[in-house]
Amino acid sequence: MHRVTAFILFATATAIAVPVLADSKADAKYAGRKGYVSAYDSNMSTVLDVQSCDMKNRAHDYVECGKHLRERVKDDLCRNRGKGSHEFYYQVGDGKKLKNSAYCK
Repeated sequence: MHRVTAFILFATATAIAVPVLADSKADAKYAGRKGYVSAYDSNMSTVLDVQSCDMKNRAHDYVECGKHLRERVKDDLCRNRGKGSHEFYYQVGDGKKLKNSAYCK
């Protein structure tokens, strides 16, 4: 009986942890906060994606995590909106939102 209980606990923990590990997107409530990079739709208010940034040399590595976020946003925009140029806004931490575009072939 002990083995069955242990297996059930392991299976439950794995089922909960796997989706979290597979999806690196942070919750939209963290958009515009220090330690995160954020992407917004062209209306500048709808959150497309948020990425938590790891620490590197006692500072957030905005360069690397921003690169991954912008690639993911481009892939999503191309998949959902098709060919052409699609505008979105990108924000580092609590800084200014900057206009970006994704060109889809």
